[in-house]
Amino acid sequence: MTGQRVLVTAGHVDHGKSTLVRALTGTDPDRLAEEQRRGLTIELGFAWCELPPSPDGTRQTAAFVDVPGHERFIGTMLAGAGPAPAALLVVAADDGWSAQTEEHVEVLDLLGVHGLAVAVTKTDTVPAERTDEVVADVTGRLAGTSLEGAPVVRTAAPDRVGIDELERVLADRFALRPAPTDHGRPRLWVDRVFPVRGAGTVVTGTLAGGVVRAGDALRVFPGDHDVRVRGIQTLGRDVEIAAPGTRVALNLVGIDRDGISRGDAVVGGGPWRSTTRLNAVVRALPGRTVDRAGAWVVHAGSASVPARVLPLTDPIVGERTGRGGAWSTTALAKDAGADDGPTYLANVGAVRLLLDAPLPLVAGDRLVLRESGRRETTAGGQVVDPDPGPPPRGRAAREAQVLALGRIAAAEGPAGRLAALLELHGGVLPGTAALAAAGVPTGGPRPAGILAVGGHAVLESVWLGWTETVVAAAGGDSTTRERLTVAAAAAGAPPDVAAELPDRLVTDGQLVRTPTGFAVAGAEVTDTRSALDEQLLAALRAEPFSPPDLTATAKALGIDHRGVNRLVQAGAIVRAGKVAFAADAVTRAVDLLEDLEAATGAFAAAQAKDAWGTTRRYAIPLLEHLDRTRVTDFDGQLRTLTDRRPTSPA
Repeated sequence: MTGQRVLVTAGHVDHGKSTLVRALTGTDPDRLAEEQRRGLTIELGFAWCELPPSPDGTRQTAAFVDVPGHERFIGTMLAGAGPAPAALLVVAADDGWSAQTEEHVEVLDLLGVHGLAVAVTKTDTVPAERTDEVVADVTGRLAGTSLEGAPVVRTAAPDRVGIDELERVLADRFALRPAPTDHGRPRLWVDRVFPVRGAGTVVTGTLAGGVVRAGDALRVFPGDHDVRVRGIQTLGRDVEIAAPGTRVALNLVGIDRDGISRGDAVVGGGPWRSTTRLNAVVRALPGRTVDRAGAWVVHAGSASVPARVLPLTDPIVGERTGRGGAWSTTALAKDAGADDGPTYLANVGAVRLLLDAPLPLVAGDRLVLRESGRRETTAGGQVVDPDPGPPPRGRAAREAQVLALGRIAAAEGPAGRLAALLELHGGVLPGTAALAAAGVPTGGPRPAGILAVGGHAVLESVWLGWTETVVAAAGGDSTTRERLTVAAAAAGAPPDVAAELPDRLVTDGQLVRTPTGFAVAGAEVTDTRSALDEQLLAALRAEPFSPPDLTATAKALGIDHRGVNRLVQAGAIVRAGKVAFAADAVTRAVDLLEDLEAATGAFAAAQAKDAWGTTRRYAIPLLEHLDRTRVTDFDGQLRTLTDRRPTSPA
């Protein structure tokens, strides 16, 4: 069985990364003329080689992403390292651990990139004792990082010393790593773009998250362009399908060379959304501080975007002792039950990032924070909520949110992050937004404990609370849909979910339909319609000529619009413009007009208003209703009664 694995080289400038890659692959990763002239890697380089079979017989092709080692090109290094799943660290025996060795290891550790191996190069230029010292020093410095335990191989690339051993180590280490997961949501962070005569635009990158096929319809973010895959190459070969975890070149139709660049992402499988506002859990490096001040740049995938940084509680200060080491986000605070509140871990915290440009990020994505003014890597961590609401007010609320963000960071896989995100947002989120935030594909299986209701993703525990509320509201009598919907909304259900709840509970067998609404299954149902009707009519009669708002009164009683229309059609309620009167109030109004006409003759609107003891808000609509029904004649100034009278309800 064969496969492809991607790894990034890392290390200080002039420590022999490109020479080592050339010895392993036979290809010079320095493709630019300036790079070859200066002997200095400036851009990302790409090469590959077939590794010897691992102990289980698996053969892998190693695809190398060679990154610059000079500090001026750390942004390019991050673009190569961001999407990479594994790394080969290169340290020269003559120089030993150097400034960019330190920063590259910090970056890889913050990104959680697995260390496959360490190559100590140029061993032919120093005594064996010096090489021993460098090996021991590197091993110690990697303790507590994502590269800890990586085998160290001594090499001298020009004479191929150690090259065969390094190939075997890479093969064995790859065999121990799980294959990249297909989540059904492919994303390729673009690291190179170029035109091909007669073919169009080609982009390259490391594919993750899902499969891409020739002919697939994809999208480019952040511009949100629709594109189609005309062709695919991987390691120089035309293929019909590219698997996650491989280096890929995509020939795209629907976008020109100027419409896409490094840092963009080509995505499929949906749903995807770009964000400029996100919450992240980060760890500050030793001696570094994350606070509001600074010219911050966020690096994610192959993208780099200026940003504002807002710590959600206090500034995050990196511990000065040790390297900072491996870190866990299972909890951002300890002693959370103490009387004086939680004691926050010194080097880990949560921040809100406000990006200058949108990025298609999901919970679980890794990022690095650099402060460009000081030209230093400061912190890194992972996205936990790519679509947060307004920051909570008050320190207690912020601390509670920070702890909830820590639980999202500690969750396993997209399904676990979706559940933790829902918990943070009260148990319910719009379905598409929730899936996009957590990285769950639309067509995938429903994660356990999460329901899809009314276009929302809902935690099952929250759903059970809503259903208990609605069943309790139904009681033993027939209850209107409106009353049940009001009860569900009061319990926190969104309007469309609240409207769907009664029908879902009928399907589940907890409620049954009755002629007048719903009732608890198995209950002896009594018809409450007449009682509710009488309550509504009594409310209108309480102030017969200044009645309360019909819609609001009916809703408060649990009578829906169908129940109101039934009473109107039956003649029990009379609509007069935007006002509604009980029918017997209209009859009483005409009786009072008869008395008025007997005393004064033809009467004005103001006289009718006074006879009814109401205001123009009610008198004018009622008089206009009497005009329309020919109970009164109006000459433009005065009214007189006709022989007609209001029809009484049966």
